[in-house]
Amino acid sequence: MQIITIPDLNDSMVRIILDNTLYWLHFSWNSQGFWSMGIYDKDSTAVVEGIKLVPNFPLTLQYRRPQLPAGEFLVTVQDDRTDTLGREDFKNMKAALIYVTAGELNEL
Repeated sequence: MQIITIPDLNDSMVRIILDNTLYWLHFSWNSQGFWSMGIYDKDSTAVVEGIKLVPNFPLTLQYRRPQLPAGEFLVTVQDDRTDTLGREDFKNMKAALIYVTAGELNEL
């Protein structure tokens, strides 16, 4: 499991290695009041854009493509009763974006 730090910015790109492959993750807090994520390959070509970050749900489950990381992204929250994320929740550690590696998924 890998914890992914989301910068305290309304729009940012993060370079990251997932399952031994380089990706770029684009995070955006938008005017509708939610976080979204895009996944880009090493050349900054979009693989998937506009994934809404929601708690306790596999975020890329519906986007199965060979270019995607082989694992899964999840947002965990301190209060399991919440189904929304606020602008400050990642900064205040009320929520965390994690990546479960392909090996960890295979062990489940």
